[in-house]
Amino acid sequence: MKRYFKQQKFGVSTTREFISSMEKSTNRDLLPFFEDHRVFLSDQELLKKSTKKKAVS
Repeated sequence: MKRYFKQQKFGVSTTREFISSMEKSTNRDLLPFFEDHRVFLSDQELLKKSTKKKAVS
């Protein structure tokens, strides 16, 4: 977590980037953990796409 915070401090990151960073530091697949805690990458990605469409319109 400290490494992730140092890398992303005052920046913008995504849930996918956070999970990826945690997986690298633990050498584990953490997707099931996040899904169990109702953190779904697809929700964020869908939100991102709909925001881009609104900006273009």
